[in-house]
Amino acid sequence: MDESSIGINEGEEETPGTTAPWTFVDKYQDVPAEESTNSYIKQFGRFAVYDDDHGPVDRQWGSTGRAYAFSKGKDHFAAGGSATHGANVPAPIPNYLRRNPAQRIFSTSNTFAVLVPVGNSNRLILWGPGFIPANNRYPLRGIRSVYANGTCFAFIYEAPLPSGARAGQRIGATGADANGGLIPDAVHLKLADDPPVSIRATAAAFAVLTESGKVHTWGNAAFGGTMSTSATSALAGERVRKLFANYHAFCAIRDSDGAPVAWGNAANGGDIPADVLNNITSDGGAETVVAANTAFCCITAGRRKAFAWGLAAQGGSMTTEAVKQMAVTGNIAACRAGSWAFCMINTRGQVGAWGNTAHGGTTTVANIGNSTEPVTGIQSADATPADEVVQEFVDDVSSSSEPVAAAAGPIGWSYAGPDWKAYIYAVDSGFCLITTYPDDLIRSVSSWGAANTVISDPAKQVMLASYFEAVKTSNRAYLAIVRQGDAGGCPVAWGEATANGGAVPADIEERLQGPIVDARANTVAVPLNAVANTSGFTVWTASGQMATWGGGTGMAFIDT
Repeated sequence: MDESSIGINEGEEETPGTTAPWTFVDKYQDVPAEESTNSYIKQFGRFAVYDDDHGPVDRQWGSTGRAYAFSKGKDHFAAGGSATHGANVPAPIPNYLRRNPAQRIFSTSNTFAVLVPVGNSNRLILWGPGFIPANNRYPLRGIRSVYANGTCFAFIYEAPLPSGARAGQRIGATGADANGGLIPDAVHLKLADDPPVSIRATAAAFAVLTESGKVHTWGNAAFGGTMSTSATSALAGERVRKLFANYHAFCAIRDSDGAPVAWGNAANGGDIPADVLNNITSDGGAETVVAANTAFCCITAGRRKAFAWGLAAQGGSMTTEAVKQMAVTGNIAACRAGSWAFCMINTRGQVGAWGNTAHGGTTTVANIGNSTEPVTGIQSADATPADEVVQEFVDDVSSSSEPVAAAAGPIGWSYAGPDWKAYIYAVDSGFCLITTYPDDLIRSVSSWGAANTVISDPAKQVMLASYFEAVKTSNRAYLAIVRQGDAGGCPVAWGEATANGGAVPADIEERLQGPIVDARANTVAVPLNAVANTSGFTVWTASGQMATWGGGTGMAFIDT
């Protein structure tokens, strides 16, 4: 099964177990899936990292990383986790949501917002430490779409506000003023004749994309809330084709020539070096951009080359000749970012990574296309980075005299070769590369980075005897959903167990009835080398059960 397949149309309201397993929307709230998935901060209204947040359950479930909220039909509302992150829902909101279920749930790093139907319109109801009613300046009714950064929500109204001091305004926000909770009048004026389509977010700023392809920003200047002079000049009179975000900066792709334009924290990706920009524009411009916490990587539209910029030690520079050669030769078919490193695959089946070496930025290049054995040159379950040596170096790219054809199709985090498929997954401190045969039987599992995120031998043996369905990642753990024998939807977890969900609790596994049909990771954005971190997973079964575990939300089991 190709986990990147598209199966649900924009606007449909789906519930767990009512759709084919592992189907995805191609966009949500007018944000294309590519632009959310390839951004470090996900863009579908939940402040999250890593999780590919575009499945059917997203509309009824939300997580701040350390708390969750779930609403499904009448009499079914639940919340749990840390009180400092929104788990305590003040009365009488819970009873209201049991009588009038939420249509959609959104979340910042510590606050929830639920959109509920009221008559022929709707209203946004909020709770959590980040919501201060006295500071709210915008009407919370008649809302079309909701977006989130770390401390604020921004929303687009169904129609311009009809009356009052904000008559004619098309967007609103709530939260910390400096981080996007207060929208400058200049932005409202620009939207009067050029309506908003969607909104993007870094950790502390917003950017609104309009019908004419213009971008207007607000929030913390150090996080992209103020567009730089150079970016303003580069986008003057231009239409933006795509828009991505890392933690600190935005990167747009200009429609006329594919040139990337970045702004925000200059050192963390908000300024593109002249030589990098020239390399990109001379190869057809940008096809897509992939974001880590403090860096970006652009895949070009021509020969699908890879060029990075941002904080050098955290993925902004390819420091080894092997990875550089792989990148400039082109034919990159898939690319994924962790917090502080990148990993890419080309159409020949080569894989290379760069960035912080303690967090998955290994300097090896290995081949997955011509062998049924696990990828060489990547850390195994019983090895450490200090022990690791490159067993095989693939140099046929640099020595080949034959031109390399450009890769076809969209650039994401998976790629299908002639007789194999490859999937890249990321956590804070490493990567996992899974390859499968055409029938989805798992062919190899290779993980590297911090030792506590590397797959154990028992888990690896089980994976190699299973068929691939999906993988979700928390901050420091992986949850694979596989088919074992005749049973689909079976969980296999590894990584940091107690704090980040890297082991399915025995009590939960025993109580799960029927296959898991959807899963989500409860993730948070953390500093480099954070001593402690908490995250976890939430799953749903075909029979309607919901279970959550990990250090962020604690363990809970609900029959929905």
